[in-house]
Amino acid sequence: MKKLIAFLLIATMCMIPTTAYAGWIIEDGKIVLTPDSYTEDGKIKVYNLFDRVAGGQPKLSMELPKIDISIPDLTFIGADDKKVEGDLTYTNLDKIEPGFFKLQYVFTPNDDKYETISGFLEYEVFPEDSEESKGKMPVPEPDVPTVPSLTASIVSLETRTFYDINLNDKVSGCKYKWTSSNPDIAKVNVKNGLVTAVSEGTATITCVITYPDETKQTLISEVTVGYDDNAPELTDTVLDLNPGDEYDINVENKIAKSKYRWASSDRSIVTVNSANGIVKAKATGEAYITCTITTPENQVIVLRCDINVSEPAKITE
Repeated sequence: MKKLIAFLLIATMCMIPTTAYAGWIIEDGKIVLTPDSYTEDGKIKVYNLFDRVAGGQPKLSMELPKIDISIPDLTFIGADDKKVEGDLTYTNLDKIEPGFFKLQYVFTPNDDKYETISGFLEYEVFPEDSEESKGKMPVPEPDVPTVPSLTASIVSLETRTFYDINLNDKVSGCKYKWTSSNPDIAKVNVKNGLVTAVSEGTATITCVITYPDETKQTLISEVTVGYDDNAPELTDTVLDLNPGDEYDINVENKIAKSKYRWASSDRSIVTVNSANGIVKAKATGEAYITCTITTPENQVIVLRCDINVSEPAKITE
């Protein structure tokens, strides 16, 4: 004689996955009801039975009024306290809609010493925007698509300086084209966004992004060449040094909480500490030092100091 699986399975169904596993565990890819699932009257209560299976992915997808449920190899505990593995199938899925329902199931054990059993899983289905649904489970945040943006929307340059405007959150497969509203003031490399300050004035740098589906996005950066009296400036714009000399270039009219980055056009002639502007003359020749300032508002300012390194004049008697 085949043994009975002597219990009634009652489930409360919610749409969104939870980490609560009341009375059951996941083991080797199977849902296992444990002996402590039994109540005083011998029934087993399992909450959110369908929410998670092996791998942590929800197996219930709900686009009301249709519900799809798939739970492979569900494992029960039999009346003899042994695990009973088998398959769980459903007979009335096509009639499910919001409200309180009994879902008819059939459990077929893998071991034929146990009888096939059938019954109902009781649960309540809430629409996603209902107060009940909002109050019971956390709602996952929607995916926000990345949108490209420029690294600087406002750029201030001294003449004969450069700044490479880059893109944040580039999208694969896009095409990028750069143009300047006034190349006589600020010209830009059409392919890579490198801006060159030509003469004092203002210009608008435009980047047109063409997406793989041929839609377009336009980004702009306002460029000013030349400064007013209150803008940051270097304490020195021209220096004459001898090989081996050190000199500390500073910035006046600093903007609070800004970032300062120093660079040399030719490190074989002159080097500069990227953090503090201390210059060291290495060999004779001409080079220039730039200080790139990035303000908290993402404005970029580029300052320049020209340096000539020459041997000291010989003293003749």
